[in-house]
Amino acid sequence: MQSDCASEEGEEKISTVKKNLLQAECGTNAAQGALFIGRAALELTGVSHHCGIEEHWDFYETLRCAASAQGSLAAFAVASHVFAEAVAQCEESVGNLNLDAYCAASVSQIVHATLELTAALTLLADFCTLMNKFPFGRPQDIREDGKMYAHIFHR
Repeated sequence: MQSDCASEEGEEKISTVKKNLLQAECGTNAAQGALFIGRAALELTGVSHHCGIEEHWDFYETLRCAASAQGSLAAFAVASHVFAEAVAQCEESVGNLNLDAYCAASVSQIVHATLELTAALTLLADFCTLMNKFPFGRPQDIREDGKMYAHIFHR
């Protein structure tokens, strides 16, 4: 009889710990989602820089524009992933298992990973092409103010 009581107390403690952990994960994921929305805004800044009308649109800038756009979409995808996971964990912490939210989190995680991979491959094409074309470094140009800048850095 005493072992049954101790077993029930142990299970109750485990249940309480699991509930607390789910609530902590829920809060952490909600905060991460807000941070990734901020990252998406930063990525959009890169899009406006590399995809602007005034750009000279050489091959390299076109690749950077594509990578910036993919990075922005990836940031929104990872935000949707952590928000969906937060919903699932918050609901599970109060006893509701929301498989749709977990499914949405998994799908958006796959979308995020695919976008990050394509952005990385796009930048790889950019850098590898530059390294093959200019094995000793890309030549510098003169800016409007008469100073030199390297193409690989932002203007």
